[in-house]
Amino acid sequence: MNHGSKWLILATFFFIPFATTADDDISQADLEKVVVSVCQAVEFALLAQPGTVTSIELEHDQGALIYEVEVMVEGKEIEVTVNAQTGETRTAVDD
Repeated sequence: MNHGSKWLILATFFFIPFATTADDDISQADLEKVVVSVCQAVEFALLAQPGTVTSIELEHDQGALIYEVEVMVEGKEIEVTVNAQTGETRTAVDD
C-alpha cells in the first residue's frame, strides 16, 4: 500500500486551511448544494494535475458551482476546476 500520496495531500492542507468564495453571490442555499468537500476537491485536482495547490475558491461557472483550484507545476500555474456537485474535473494552463 502506497501512503506517499496520502501524506502529500495531508501536507497540502496545512497551507490551505479553507476555501474562499470568489464572489459575494454564493448564498447559503448554494452552499447546501455542495456535495464535494474542499478536501475532496483538492484530492481530485491533484489527481488530475499533480503539483502544489496554491489556492482554492468556490464560485459560479455557467450555472454550476465549481472549485477553482490553482496548482503550481514547474513554475507554471495550472487551473483545475472541480464541479462542487459531481467532482468532475477540467484542467487549463493559465497564461
